[in-house]
Amino acid sequence: TPPKELRDSAAVVKDLKETIATYPQTGQADVDKAGWKLAEQKEVNGVTYIRYEFTSGLFKYVDDLEIRVDATSVVCTRSASREGGFDYDVNKTRINYVARALQQKGWDVKLL
Repeated sequence: TPPKELRDSAAVVKDLKETIATYPQTGQADVDKAGWKLAEQKEVNGVTYIRYEFTSGLFKYVDDLEIRVDATSVVCTRSASREGGFDYDVNKTRINYVARALQQKGWDVKLL
C-alpha cells in the first residue's frame, strides 16, 4: 500500500519506477548480474502495466518483473523466471529488495 500522499495512481507509478531505478545494474545478493531494463509500459482504461526484464549473469536467463497499478492505486506485482524449473529464490530476493526500498519510503509492504 502506498503512503497516503501517493493516492493518485500516476504518483504511485512514478514512485515505483523511481524506486526500481535504484536497483543496481550489476545486481545484488548474487542476483541479476547482467543488468535489467524497462521492457514495456502501457496504460489502458486507467490501469498501468509495467514490465522489467532482469538478466542473470552466468547463463543470461531473463526474468520478468511485472507491476500493475489500477486507477485506485492498488498495486500488484509478479516476478517470474521464463525458463527453468527452480529459480534458487532469485525472484523472491529481487521482490524483497524492492519491497525494502519501498518500506523506507513509507509504503506498507510485506516481505516474502
